[in-house]
Amino acid sequence: MTQRIGKYLTARLLPSPAGRKTSQWAILGNDGTELGRVAWYSSWRQYNFDPTFGATFLEKLNSEHRAQKASA
Repeated sequence: MTQRIGKYLTARLLPSPAGRKTSQWAILGNDGTELGRVAWYSSWRQYNFDPTFGATFLEKLNSEHRAQKASA
């Protein structure tokens, strides 16, 4: 099952592994890139968004930010 989240994001329900009581969702950009996952975080007793390590858009933003700082 997929659900649109605003203009730029989609949430896709992931299959639950055996023994897991709560659902997980993959959060995807318009191009299909997985930006992170929403899953239950038992220590906080709530759902939590975990960004995908090295997501492309973050790398681009960080390099642009560094270039601006270097030129200033």
